[in-house]
Amino acid sequence: MTAQLFHLQVVSIPVKNVACSLKWYREMFSLDYNFPVDNIQELHADMVTKGANVKAISFKPSGGHSFHFVDPDDNCLGIWGGWPQEDQAENE
Repeated sequence: MTAQLFHLQVVSIPVKNVACSLKWYREMFSLDYNFPVDNIQELHADMVTKGANVKAISFKPSGGHSFHFVDPDDNCLGIWGGWPQEDQAENE
């Protein structure tokens, strides 16, 4: 079975305070609703600088770079940086 790339249209995240959570997500990702990841290392460093509860980046040759973070409502979410390039997998 071949993996297929698709884009999620809706992601449901339970929050206690919508206004507070919306503000937090806007500040973390500098966007309103979606946040494409072009450079996962820069995003990770930026979130750390902004004081987010961010876990270390991990790398899997078959899956690329990813990391998890915890939002203000204690939701643990993941960010995936996309499939690794061939040279990237060899250098990790």
